[in-house]
Amino acid sequence: HKTCLRFGCTSFVPTLITASEAEIHKAVDVALSFYRKYPYAILGVHIEGPFISPKRRGTHNPNYIMPIDEKMTAFFCEKVKEIPIFLTLAPEENDIKYIRRLAQAGVHVSLGHTNGTYEQAAEGIANGVSMATHLFNAMSPFESREPGVVGAVLNTPIYTGIIVDGMHSSFNSVNLVKKIKQDRLY
Repeated sequence: HKTCLRFGCTSFVPTLITASEAEIHKAVDVALSFYRKYPYAILGVHIEGPFISPKRRGTHNPNYIMPIDEKMTAFFCEKVKEIPIFLTLAPEENDIKYIRRLAQAGVHVSLGHTNGTYEQAAEGIANGVSMATHLFNAMSPFESREPGVVGAVLNTPIYTGIIVDGMHSSFNSVNLVKKIKQDRLY
């Protein structure tokens, strides 16, 4: 947080990438402790995996990738009562009933690290997915005959983040997405 403040960022969302269940529990508890003490410093906690596609895992540890289950769903549904939770997952790898339950409990469910089809992404969106994690990166691309997850994100009113460094996404792609998503791009 002190480093963020030095560079003009007053609030942030700490992120934990794919890890063991024990590490996820610890990360949420540490974030919650900080959130209680400094409620304007962090905006919640982002759990990016392990409920992702092994085919689009990027640098995520494959030993911990798994579908979400009843136990983890219940954990997030309980913790979101105390701290905002952002959860990145692949809809094609997870039971839609858990996605729906997470969203209904107030968890911000995000598409990411997904090899899903347009239809699978759209089903996730219809059941509560409200955002996408780092558009274009680690997700099925837009193609003329299969618009993929990127197409579903661009064709629906969900929010999306994008990495604007010229490496992860071309600045031309960023400009195009900005025109499409407008105030739903971060």
